Amino acid sequence: MLESKADTQRHTLHGGYGLVFLGALHTMALLAGGGSYLLAMIGNGWWQTASLGVSDKMHIAVFWSLEFGLMVMLMGWALVRVGRGHPPGSRSWWTALALVALLGALAAPVGGFWLVVAFSVWMIARGKPSATA
Repeated sequence: MLESKADTQRHTLHGGYGLVFLGALHTMALLAGGGSYLLAMIGNGWWQTASLGVSDKMHIAVFWSLEFGLMVMLMGWALVRVGRGHPPGSRSWWTALALVALLGALAAPVGGFWLVVAFSVWMIARGKPSATA
């Protein structure tokens, strides 16, 4: 049985809200269980913690868990936009992606995060302002 366009949009919209919720829940659980590690990373200099071979692997796990939760929320946001009939990437979406990538770039400066930051800034610069975020 083929889905109608309205069913597909509704399914995409519900999936997007589900991912936003799960990403937020994941991040809140991380903050509840690993908040002390996150605060220690910030106190020690965020950019010096994830990339310089920290002996406590829990700091690395907290960093990647935070990045994962934020990325899941961004994917959900893009699906919500598609479910509403909008293009997936607005300027505000690209800005959020750039900020999440910048967080990663500061923690792991030799990673590919800088490429995502640069690409996101380029997409923001060449995009047209959107009436809907």
